[in-house]
Amino acid sequence: MREYLKLSMNNLITALSNALDLYKSELLISSHHKRVTIIALKIAEYFRLSDGQRNDLFFSAILHDLGISTHKEKISMYQFEFKIPEPHCIRGYELINSTRILKPYSKFILYHHDRWDGKNKSGLKGNKIPLESQIIHLSDRIEILINYDSYVLEQKNSIRKKIKNYSEKLFNPELVDSFIKISEQDSFWFDLASPYLDDILSQLSSESKIIIGLKDLKEIALTFAKIVDDKSEFTKRHSEKIGKTARIIASKLGSSQLECELIEIAGLLHDLGKLSIPDEILDKPSGLTEQEFNIMKKHSYYTYHILGKIEGFEQMKEWAAFHHEKLNGAGYPFKKDKTNLSLFSKIMAVSDIFNALTEERPYRKALDKNDVFKIMDEKVKKEEIDGNIVNVLKNNYEEIISKIKRS
Repeated sequence: MREYLKLSMNNLITALSNALDLYKSELLISSHHKRVTIIALKIAEYFRLSDGQRNDLFFSAILHDLGISTHKEKISMYQFEFKIPEPHCIRGYELINSTRILKPYSKFILYHHDRWDGKNKSGLKGNKIPLESQIIHLSDRIEILINYDSYVLEQKNSIRKKIKNYSEKLFNPELVDSFIKISEQDSFWFDLASPYLDDILSQLSSESKIIIGLKDLKEIALTFAKIVDDKSEFTKRHSEKIGKTARIIASKLGSSQLECELIEIAGLLHDLGKLSIPDEILDKPSGLTEQEFNIMKKHSYYTYHILGKIEGFEQMKEWAAFHHEKLNGAGYPFKKDKTNLSLFSKIMAVSDIFNALTEERPYRKALDKNDVFKIMDEKVKKEEIDGNIVNVLKNNYEEIISKIKRS
């Protein structure tokens, strides 16, 4: 089996970080992580940091708030001085410290809200705080001060003044001085308000193709699955179980080992777009209204476009994002039907429904085997899902339940 994919690590992580910036009920990505990374790399360029430090800074900044899942937490981060920032820093650290390829950046995320004056639970003060963490902290607070609904240059002086007032308190005075110098350029502000963020980021960062093993790719996918599933207490391990179920079904249908690996990864990432859904909708203890359901529909749309940014995911984005499409064309959000749904997209749809029915939800208990297949058989009759795939599920029910419980 081919055990690797040739991927751009920058492209992969930048694309996935888009999911971290899904936080409003509107169709909107805030691009907070990209803008923080642009500021951080401009500061790094000013200080002439080494290529290694700039690489560390890129990946740490583009992922710095991965410890946040809920909208409530995200909103609190937009207060300039907020209380108790450590939980999301610790969670972000824990998420990637167990991921081999991302582990080197975990300590920079852990300390990215530590204050220069040392009023930190970590006990670190001044230059004992990693420089990369200091730069991310400053860049993060600069970015949240910008109101993108107003002309950016008209905010320039007030933001510079506020940041300067916190020199030696929140921030390293040398870094503040560097920001004051580089932000004299109008282009600094135009870049942050620009529609060309990806181009600017590409120019500032070093790009290289690397051979990434499927094991590493799966670890990264599992990290993002945990971020998504932690958004609600009712979806713990949901994406992991979808991936495992889809893999088993694909294997039973004669798929290659590589295809089985890839469909599991697609399953881990299938709900990335759920980070856009308000917490109160996911945790609602009753059925959704038509308006709420319309909001829910967008999550697979976002998954499709986030994964579509990753070179090499051309097929996997469809496997992941078409999990609410139906064979009769009545699904969402693309109204695909059996003529343009691949076997793996059909497998994902069945796997998602199966696991949703066997999991507890805020409005019902988990269903038993008979009730699950009664509902699924009805969906087969309505030509919503593939009957052959449901039969594979039935014939291997005990094995699948056993493996998803152990995973």
